[in-house]
Amino acid sequence: MTYQLYHDSTRPLNPPLQAYSLDYHKGVGLAQLGQYLEAIDHLDRAIMHVTHDHQIWTLRGSVLVHLEEYEEAILSCERAIALCSESAEAWHFRGLALHGLKRYRAAYASYRRAAGIEKGHDVYGLRRFWRGLFHRETPHLTYHSLT
Repeated sequence: MTYQLYHDSTRPLNPPLQAYSLDYHKGVGLAQLGQYLEAIDHLDRAIMHVTHDHQIWTLRGSVLVHLEEYEEAILSCERAIALCSESAEAWHFRGLALHGLKRYRAAYASYRRAAGIEKGHDVYGLRRFWRGLFHRETPHLTYHSLT
């Protein structure tokens, strides 16, 4: 369930949603600036108000990947997937975290799930990105040997 953060301006958001919205958006902005530690603080505060939004768990997972906190990133992505199993982004960042832990087969399975959700559309060039990761970091394996 995603919350409508923009609403009829004649009605104020209730306090928990207002706090969620402010911390979520501040976390997004800080993450875009590469200020990942500060972003995590705001995302965690937002999660205290709204725990069942898959997008915030996915964003948290992506920020943790940037911080190389792979185990915690996997947990956040899995929470996002539990809330929305069709979140290609959550599967993608789960794959990146697994890749960071050198768990290549599990990473590939996550990448493949993300690609399947995109239904043949490779909007972000992810398939080329994933092949590049495997080619560069796992010369003893091939991308196709993991299928």
